[in-house]
Amino acid sequence: MSAARAVIDAAVRNAEELRAPATVAVVDAVGTLKAMVRMDGAPLVGVDLARRKAVTCVIMGDRDTATLVDTIVKRPQMLAAITTLPDVVALPGGLGLLEDELLIGAVGVSSPTGDLDIRIANAAAAVLAHGSES
Repeated sequence: MSAARAVIDAAVRNAEELRAPATVAVVDAVGTLKAMVRMDGAPLVGVDLARRKAVTCVIMGDRDTATLVDTIVKRPQMLAAITTLPDVVALPGGLGLLEDELLIGAVGVSSPTGDLDIRIANAAAAVLAHGSES
């Protein structure tokens, strides 16, 4: 739980710096919600979207949902398959959390834009990378 809390705290710090009210969700390696925060001013829909972005990373085995979006653009037939999977969403802002190169969970971010979602998710995930270097 301390790792999930550290990821949430890093995401919130970054979102505050960007002045981007966000919802941030952290799931474990099987997609179970470990922690979530909805900042003041973040839309209610972000609660579902942030969680689903994180779950998508785990289900698809992708390190980030932006990669999934790019894949769908290149191979539109994938969209039909993806829409049949519960909790999978093809939106940027989900990023896998790695420890010793193993996917241990994911963070999902829903903020005003997809670009901000990606920036906040990267800042959140970086806290684990920096923590494992010390």
